[in-house]
Amino acid sequence: MDGVGQALAVQPELEDDSELPWYLREASECATALLDKRTEYFNAMRTSGIVGMWQQNWSSYYGTDSAVPGQFASPKLSRVGDEREYTKVKINDFRSFLRQQIQTALGPKPAFKSTTRTTDVKTLAAIPTLDRGIQHIMDKTWTQSKRRRVLERMVVMGGGYVHVRWDKEAGDRTKETIPVKDEKTGETMQKPMVDQESGQPVVGAMGIPVTEDVTKEVDVKTGMPTQDIGSMWECYYDPLDEEQLPWIVATEPRSKWELAKLFEDHADDLRSLEGGNDEYSRERLFGANVFGNMSGNEDRVLLHHFYLRPTADAPDGRYMGFVEGCDPLWDRPLPAELDGELPVVMFLPAPYIGANVGYSDASDLVPIQGGIDNVTSDWMSNARAFGRAWLANPKGSGINLEGARKGLNVLDYGGDKVPSYVMPPKFDNAIDLLNYMHRRMESVSQQNAVRRGDPQANIKSGTMAALFNQQSVDFVSDYQQTFDDGERKVANISLKLAQTRAKGEFLIKVTGSGSRPYWESFAAQGLKGIEDIEVETISSMMRSPAGRFEYWQQIQMVPPDKQAAVRRGLETGDWSGLDDEDSSEDMRLIAETELLLQGKRTVVSVIDDPIKHMKQHKADLMKLEAADPTIIGPPPTDPMTGQPAVDPMTGEPVPGQPIPGKYDAQKRAITEHMLEHTKIWQMNSDPRTNALLGMPSPPPMPGTPTGDLAMMMGGAPGMGMQPGADQQGGGAPQQPPPDAMGGDPNQAGGQPKQPQPAQPPEAPQ
Repeated sequence: MDGVGQALAVQPELEDDSELPWYLREASECATALLDKRTEYFNAMRTSGIVGMWQQNWSSYYGTDSAVPGQFASPKLSRVGDEREYTKVKINDFRSFLRQQIQTALGPKPAFKSTTRTTDVKTLAAIPTLDRGIQHIMDKTWTQSKRRRVLERMVVMGGGYVHVRWDKEAGDRTKETIPVKDEKTGETMQKPMVDQESGQPVVGAMGIPVTEDVTKEVDVKTGMPTQDIGSMWECYYDPLDEEQLPWIVATEPRSKWELAKLFEDHADDLRSLEGGNDEYSRERLFGANVFGNMSGNEDRVLLHHFYLRPTADAPDGRYMGFVEGCDPLWDRPLPAELDGELPVVMFLPAPYIGANVGYSDASDLVPIQGGIDNVTSDWMSNARAFGRAWLANPKGSGINLEGARKGLNVLDYGGDKVPSYVMPPKFDNAIDLLNYMHRRMESVSQQNAVRRGDPQANIKSGTMAALFNQQSVDFVSDYQQTFDDGERKVANISLKLAQTRAKGEFLIKVTGSGSRPYWESFAAQGLKGIEDIEVETISSMMRSPAGRFEYWQQIQMVPPDKQAAVRRGLETGDWSGLDDEDSSEDMRLIAETELLLQGKRTVVSVIDDPIKHMKQHKADLMKLEAADPTIIGPPPTDPMTGQPAVDPMTGEPVPGQPIPGKYDAQKRAITEHMLEHTKIWQMNSDPRTNALLGMPSPPPMPGTPTGDLAMMMGGAPGMGMQPGADQQGGGAPQQPPPDAMGGDPNQAGGQPKQPQPAQPPEAPQ
């Protein structure tokens, strides 16, 4: 794994090390400072009650005694008291409610989509393969079990973390081309370069043969990122850094014999260490060695992974590994450029205000669970004590109790009263109290009876059930948002490591025609073209059967051509598919407008909607005219007579000329562009294209039979023609309105009615 087996030293080069901040000092001093930071971290967790919260939630979740976390209480009924008269019952509703929350927030595995840094055709064509490549890597490493373990820590303990590293021994077997080194000098061997076409050695300009490296192919592993899941007591940092952690340490139990083999320079020190002495282990924090009897841990030591974010005084960051009691094992820059992120991703759905510490909402259920256990225990203890009838028998009553004692409890007392039965204490309100507390657990956790599969009798419709399910799903939205954001960070860190560390080619299993699987080769080099990873998760509505049924009912009402866009909108919140065509055209028009307003000419396309474009250009032109109207100067005068100048050819007065304005270039560009629209629409548009795109056809041109007829009938009716209608004399002209062909001749515009042509005789039957 990354950092293990490579002891590269990177020491600051300053004369006085004491002037450096603790995180830049010599490796041994930095490790000592970090151990002090660890003590401060756990002291803060103890004094703030966080450790107590962890212990209480752990005990409640796993059904153990909070005073003795190693003693399981849920699987049995305990008899306690001086005479074992009290029955202790622990009904673990707490775990049931939390597991329901975890399952609600988990959902199916997400889809990872790559974002490229270029838009050339080659890169765009490779995007599906890139998507499959990053999906392949995450499917192999970021498994569903790991996702659940992270969510479990978030819900139960208030937070967790994921430590992302690179495992060079994982992945697929592949080939890598490497240079061949000379055994004596250690330099790369050279060979003459050969021209591929002629097969002759390549000679340089000075007649010197050109050489190239001697290479060979070796069998290697592609490598894979690995994600380790950790709890909040398995790392330490400065809790007061609320926004972005400048440093963090993730700890990892490792065998001292394994580390001694990997770091031979420190082998003697590592072998001499005594394992199992971590004072901040979970067992010691919680006051019980829960799993200590399962295996010995005398060989296990704690390996600390220290990460420092790039800063002004440490532009490459810092990555150091050490074990307490031994010199640091490695010290070098961060394993990859992670864009300001550290490879330890925190998952804190409900952090404290002012501190980077997670509060567990599950703690709010603990006292309710305790109340349920107490009432149930009292109720059962009373039933056990008085479930068999007690006979109060006064001494000397003369009753033969030999047979009665076999089936009854007999209480002998002195007195002269008549024998009677002792009435047990009444617990009439116990069931009401238990129902109330159970409803409080549902209210606090928002995992109602419908969500838990036990709907009330008054919930009969699927819509109401879907609403109750949706409320439960919405309650865990904080978990989902935190989890989605953390998954995105994990995916991007894994990508960055793969871009710099992966070798050779991955083999991706895909499904082809007829659902037959096959293997597709994917070069690790292609990962370098990915800029970012986005995570697409399923919507909260789709996380319950009732929500999916409601979704299916509603989607049937949407037109088929819009169903895909609506589905994407409901599932991801992206509604762009509904107006993708309009928005694309709007973007084109906006870009065109910006260029025209700069006085630049743009090309008019035959598929531009002329009416939409012309209206927009007219509005822009009017705005320019309003800001800087075109003003016509006064008419020129004849210098001889002082009178207005006259055109000698026409005898008409010479008009004034426009005065140059501020936006003349923009006005000219827009006007010429509008004329170009008219020309393209009239001369180059095709009726079939207009019909397919739903655009209007141009009006008939003046000077053509259709155009002249249109002018005779009162204008150019082409603006109202349906898409695809014939024009310019090529087909039947539009029928004129009734009052243009007939009507009362005495009315204005009327014409005498023309005789109808003779009709042919009816055909014989």
